[in-house]
Amino acid sequence: MERIGTAHETIVDDVSIAWGEMDSGYPLLLLHGLYDSHRTWRRVAPLLAEHFRVQMPDLPGHGYSGRSGACYTLEWHSAMVATWMDTLGIECAHVCGHSYGGGVAQRMFLMPAIALFWGSKDPFIPIRHGRKTVAHSEGITLTTYPNCGYYAQLEVPDQFASDLIAFLLDPQRRSARFPKSPSISRRATRFGKKHLSEEHRRQL
Repeated sequence: MERIGTAHETIVDDVSIAWGEMDSGYPLLLLHGLYDSHRTWRRVAPLLAEHFRVQMPDLPGHGYSGRSGACYTLEWHSAMVATWMDTLGIECAHVCGHSYGGGVAQRMFLMPAIALFWGSKDPFIPIRHGRKTVAHSEGITLTTYPNCGYYAQLEVPDQFASDLIAFLLDPQRRSARFPKSPSISRRATRFGKKHLSEEHRRQL
C-alpha cells in the first residue's frame, strides 16, 4: 500500500511508530480507528494540509507500525501517542480521531473543544449516540452527513474537510463540558494539560 505524505518512523518504548506528514504549520494529528491505518485519511489529508501540518501515525499494531506485547487498550494507545508527540517535540496540536482514534484522543486531553462528525447511515455506531452525547453535554457540536456511513472522511471528503477546517479555525469554539458527569470533565491522563493549546488552558 502506498504511504500518504512524507514517510517517517519513530521508536517509542521499543515500538516503531510509522507516520506520514504533509505540509507545515500548526499540527493536526489524525488518528485512525481499529483494524485501519493512516491511509483512511488519504482523501482529506491534502485538503487539510492547505491549512495545517497534517501528521498521521499508524497506531501500534496497525498499518506500518510495529507490534507490541502490551495490552492494546485505549489508555495504552493514548500513552503511546502522547509519548510519540513528546519525542517529536509537539507541545500542542489539534487532534481528529475516527472511531477508536477518537477514544484515544479523548483520553489524552482534558475536555478541549469537541466536534462530532457523523454519517446518518452509520451501521456500526448509530447517529443516536452522537445526539445523546450532545444532549448531555455543553460546547459539543454535531455535524451530520445524510446517506453517509461509517467513513465520512472517505465518502464525503470535501465536505468533511471543509467542516473540520471551519471548526478548527473558529475562534469562538468552546471547551466541552459534561455538567451531569463531573468526573468525566475532570478526567485526563498525565499527558493532558501539557498538550492542550494555550487557548484551551485558559478556558479550563
